[in-house]
Amino acid sequence: MTADIKIFPEPAKLAEAVAVELKKASKQAHEAGRRFNLVLAGGSTPRAVYQVLALPEFKSSIPWNCIHFFWGDERCVPPDHEDSNYRMARETLLDPLNILQENIHRIRGENDPETEAARYAGEIKNNLKPQSGKTPRFDWILLGLGTDGHTASLFPGAQPIEDRSGLCAVAIQPQSGQKRITLTSRVLNHAKRVSFIVTGKSKGQVVAEILNESPASQNYPAARVHPGQGTLEWFLDANAATKLKESY
Repeated sequence: MTADIKIFPEPAKLAEAVAVELKKASKQAHEAGRRFNLVLAGGSTPRAVYQVLALPEFKSSIPWNCIHFFWGDERCVPPDHEDSNYRMARETLLDPLNILQENIHRIRGENDPETEAARYAGEIKNNLKPQSGKTPRFDWILLGLGTDGHTASLFPGAQPIEDRSGLCAVAIQPQSGQKRITLTSRVLNHAKRVSFIVTGKSKGQVVAEILNESPASQNYPAARVHPGQGTLEWFLDANAATKLKESY
């Protein structure tokens, strides 16, 4: 599918643009009288987005009570661990905005991984309430990108996880061996909107390979994110976009 490519001169402008988009989308949901189900990503670039969202301009203008927060993946660590994606979001976004506890749906990284993957899948179903046999559909999923082409905790060479019919799975980070819990491609590809948020020259090569559809990108889980009935976007800073074709 064709992705919508948005390139910004610096990370700060990118973060502000994502915040503006969330403001628009959540207001539409609020005005329609429905909740807005948002999936958060970990990493330094999403952190910058969350910090912008916590600024007074957005704190006062976004209908936070209608937004429910989920996570695309989590490391199997306690919620107060320095590697926890939940901790990062809590410190930069959830606590500063005084988000209601009932709106926070974290992955419990401290629990047994297989048990927690099943529990979190159930929590997603209970909250998004898909029709029987259907895949839950998030309003917006934010994703990061690794230099190896991974996204969420879907790593190259781990297609069995990508291809599973379930909603959540246990993944293993190839270099560290650390266990993680991740949404599967089934969930990512059923969302209404999916946005990659990528900054830095270190990501330039993998971004170019994916968006230029080079043969090498066939091995990247991020290249296989194609929401069939949704919108796919890439928010890039100038450094991450340096190796793209001029058409972008």
